[in-house]
Amino acid sequence: MKFLGLLFLSHLLFAELIVQSNSVIDTTTRLEWQDTAENAQRERKWRDSEVYCKTLDVDKHYDWRLPTVKELQSIVSEPQEKNLFRFIVKDSYWSRDEDGSIIDAYQVYFGNGHVSTWNKCETLHYRCVRSH
Repeated sequence: MKFLGLLFLSHLLFAELIVQSNSVIDTTTRLEWQDTAENAQRERKWRDSEVYCKTLDVDKHYDWRLPTVKELQSIVSEPQEKNLFRFIVKDSYWSRDEDGSIIDAYQVYFGNGHVSTWNKCETLHYRCVRSH
């Protein structure tokens, strides 16, 4: 347990987060997160969120996608990262992970990192990510 605490602390100490005009880059995970007003103002169905990310152009990068549950949880659990996002809503965000049915996909609540399934036909917030 002490090792996990040290590992978490070392991530906080050595994580370098770079805020750009429309994104936040975590050099530790090598992920770049979309950070635009679109993230806070709109909700979409799961499939529409997936298509939106795949066709997104932010700062001349075109390889965006919906994040995994694990990737989303990484920005919910790190207080310093949450503070770097200019456009964030304490609400549920789609992940790309499906639950094995054709009806539901996983979502992460940004208030506490709770994961649950949600009907893909409902609308939720979304935040696109790309490998940096």
